[in-house]
Amino acid sequence: MRNDYHNSSFTFEPDKIIVLNKYMQKWLQLEIANKNKVAANIDFSFLESSLWSYLKELDPNQIEINLLSKDELQLILFEVFIHHQSKYLTIFKKYIAQNTSVAFQRKKIWGLAEKLASLLLEYEYQRPEMIEKWLNADGDHLNFDEQENAQCYLYTFLLHPENGLLTKLKKPYSTLYQYSKKVFSSNSSLSIKTDQKCIHLFAISQISVFHQSLLKQLEPYYDFHIYAFNPCAELWEDVHTKSEEKWLKKNNFQENLMIESLEEEVGEVSYELEDSPFLKNWGKTGREYIKLMSRMVNYDFCTSYLSYLKEGQTDSILQKIQQDIVLRNNPSLKESDWIQDLSLQIFKAPSISREVQTVFQHILHVLNNDDELSVHDIVVLVSDLDKYLPYIHSVFDGDQHDLPYCILGDSASRDSAWGQGLLSVLSLGLSQFNREDVFHCLENICLMEKYNYSDVEIKQWMQWVDDLGIHHHFDSNGRLKDGYDDSNFYTWNQGLKRLRYGLFFNKENETAYPEFTPYHTSSSDIESLDKFIYILEKLNSVSLKSQTWFTSKQWIEHVKKINRELLVIPKGETAENKYAASFLESLDSILIFDEIADHLNEKNQLDLEIIISILKSNMDKISSIRGSFLISGITISEIQAMRVFPFKKTYILGLDSKSFPGKEVLTPLDLRIKQRKIGDISLPDRNRYFFLEKLMTTEQLILSWVHKDLVKDETFEPATVIQQLIENIESRFQDKENKFTVAEMPLWNWDTAQGLNDTTNDLSFVYNAMDENLSKVMANHKTIEDVKSEAKNDFQCSFDYSIAAPQPKEEVQEIELSISNLNKYLNNTAFAEIEFKLGAKESEYDEEVFLDQNIESITLDTLKLYKLHNTILNEYISKCHEKKSHLNFEKEILQILKKELNRLKLKNKAINGSYFDFLIVSLKKKLLDLKPVINKITPEILESPFFYEEIVYGADHQHNHKSLKRIYSKPAMKIFLDGKDFYLRGAIPLIWKNENTLCHFQNYKEAKYKSGKFSSILMMFFIVAYGDNKLLEDVDE
Repeated sequence: MRNDYHNSSFTFEPDKIIVLNKYMQKWLQLEIANKNKVAANIDFSFLESSLWSYLKELDPNQIEINLLSKDELQLILFEVFIHHQSKYLTIFKKYIAQNTSVAFQRKKIWGLAEKLASLLLEYEYQRPEMIEKWLNADGDHLNFDEQENAQCYLYTFLLHPENGLLTKLKKPYSTLYQYSKKVFSSNSSLSIKTDQKCIHLFAISQISVFHQSLLKQLEPYYDFHIYAFNPCAELWEDVHTKSEEKWLKKNNFQENLMIESLEEEVGEVSYELEDSPFLKNWGKTGREYIKLMSRMVNYDFCTSYLSYLKEGQTDSILQKIQQDIVLRNNPSLKESDWIQDLSLQIFKAPSISREVQTVFQHILHVLNNDDELSVHDIVVLVSDLDKYLPYIHSVFDGDQHDLPYCILGDSASRDSAWGQGLLSVLSLGLSQFNREDVFHCLENICLMEKYNYSDVEIKQWMQWVDDLGIHHHFDSNGRLKDGYDDSNFYTWNQGLKRLRYGLFFNKENETAYPEFTPYHTSSSDIESLDKFIYILEKLNSVSLKSQTWFTSKQWIEHVKKINRELLVIPKGETAENKYAASFLESLDSILIFDEIADHLNEKNQLDLEIIISILKSNMDKISSIRGSFLISGITISEIQAMRVFPFKKTYILGLDSKSFPGKEVLTPLDLRIKQRKIGDISLPDRNRYFFLEKLMTTEQLILSWVHKDLVKDETFEPATVIQQLIENIESRFQDKENKFTVAEMPLWNWDTAQGLNDTTNDLSFVYNAMDENLSKVMANHKTIEDVKSEAKNDFQCSFDYSIAAPQPKEEVQEIELSISNLNKYLNNTAFAEIEFKLGAKESEYDEEVFLDQNIESITLDTLKLYKLHNTILNEYISKCHEKKSHLNFEKEILQILKKELNRLKLKNKAINGSYFDFLIVSLKKKLLDLKPVINKITPEILESPFFYEEIVYGADHQHNHKSLKRIYSKPAMKIFLDGKDFYLRGAIPLIWKNENTLCHFQNYKEAKYKSGKFSSILMMFFIVAYGDNKLLEDVDE
């Protein structure tokens, strides 16, 4: 570029650089700006689009033609499989017809089209001779095997340069391969341009046979400069004098780099026996690329070896490994004097969460201890971004430390709330309109912005849905369609009716409507209720319409209508606006369906499942805008995207034997498996070479893997690259008995681990307040008894029942506690104290609404059965007290049970089914078994002047049953402790006095669900601790 700059004829012409991805573009821009103070007038482009534009410049006919992408070819193949018939496609038709469901057949066609679209384009790149054989074959009498006949027919039917279907469209399509043939086979002579700047191809480490051939064909017309990263300098020998260099080029370079006939036949390149073991194990892809590129440039190239060592710097173990690779050192011929240090660290973790936490904590540690280190000098690489992304967000987005980072390789489908909202609304058409899917839509910020509701309202709606027993389907029509009965039970329609009727029927008239029980809400909730009902009905309307089969044009209109009517991007969300604009612009790509159908004389109609697949694919292509590479902080990415970028600190996660380097999945569809050729890249070979490239471009390397599956109790071995790395390092230790230390992370952040924080690693650091306190306790070797003792000494409380004189107003923290909190303390003092002291609180909600309960339960859980059991007994005793008579136990109990079951049914809480019937029979037996006990206490209650169905402490505490009449309410009990006011709340059923004894009935047999030995006495503890004169008057026990 400097040479071109000094050429006056190129003053205003931009420099042209071809890169593989946008991250390379950003890195080059920053590097050029750093070295030249400015980076301007540079035209960056990608390989495929650049070569297409150069061919367009050379094309003497200048015809209007479009470059065919893999996604467009997939859409075309999908349409061909549906509407086109040919004897050669029988093998595919049989596969598709194996399932009778039309929807499932369409799904199989979509997957088949995706795979074949990739293969047909890859054949052009890596098997051009096979493509030529297909084009020269007789289309009516193909004589290959059945699989190749089918693929040959598809290729020629669509892409034949003379009569292929894609040449007949309004806007013809062609592949890069076909267009290059057309340009260079033209009878018109191509003009050679000599007044252009050279074109720089930067850091392209893998390139297909076809691309190399095309670059060779373009060489007379364009001046290409190719820059390749090679981990080994010795492939080109040392630099010599000019005369020696000429001789070596003929006799040494060419001999070493030329692909021999035997290698061509076998499809593998050989390696020298004295090569570094790292090159032998991981460098196959690089060796083949170097040989292919050397042949392309006729073995005429220049070398530029850059030393990675700073002046006066001592070799670390990582630098010695890098030196072995660069110089092709054979360990058996070198001195063994290596000592493990911090430049290369390997650890194993018991879970992905702990693996990410360890890396996060180590990053904080190195940043705190190295003033010259910046967050931009650190990269975190993972073997599978999809698997690690939730854990990365969870750890890096914690509120303990503000550590900036950017994630590369993420897409709008995961990062865009607008995109997720659009897809979730469409996906309702594929679901049973269950509560989880509906609330997934309602929680989207774009839907919230459109209808102006908050998180508080969503929580209220969740509670309504749970109380109403709504599980799935909007109405009985939906149930019937999916094979259920035609009742309205558990549907949104019934639930919304109950909400509406609750506005008109008061609680006394709940039985006025026989089909269900009206659900009563507060008068202040009317606006929220109206909004909730309107949104649900709107979503149902869109869901029903989405189940229609539309043409491509109709689908585009439907999607745009959903965007207009249901989604609004909140103000200030610039990234979301960009996502939405890019996505809506990409919708026109599916119009090709209609055009292909017209050419095949068919009517095109697409179902919702295929449209969602297409839209997801389009959204995946839109890159995430979360952070900016080398600007926003720590870089997080998969290995491939960052393999050649130099970073000071590199972390590679997920290097277990199952995940890395991966397995090559062979499919009968791939015709290349018949014979491998040099340049064919397998997934394991590619990933091993990526690892080698990354190892060569960092100053410190930390590797890790998850070695346990805590659920299945399995152990996992490290990836082969780690095993080979450790094996070769140990062979260079001076003491052969020494082993490379692999750190093992403990299960918990606060736990201690042996062998951490020594000369071989510095991984165990805690940067979380709660974990740090716990780690100090564990480090001091305190036993549980010690902690218990401390907890008991700390628990010094005083009960204050009197009204205190006014005092100066002080800030006193008020804490709400329930009986269950107190029960936990009495049963497990130590851990309750630890939780309180360290701030490890439970959820603020006593009862959690489980949105994943999309199907009504086939049973009642133990707690609900216990409540039903107690409700029936309590009502019987109360009824006896009200009538002042000992009623027929069996008759009354069965009547109350029938009434309660009907009440549960009208509230969607009762279940139809054999197992539920069995539970009710069992409940009847348990109730009737209590007859002797109830008959014994009933006379006492009838004679007692003092009887309450329930005593409630805390005026806002919800009592067990709304029908209870004799309820005694008191304020919450206040306990002052450690400068804090604790308010205890709870409810006690069935309290009466028998002479001088205060009695409470509790069925221990049915109270098994309550944990802890103190649960029963806590009821009476409330009364005694409160010192209530009305309850304790004349009471001795």
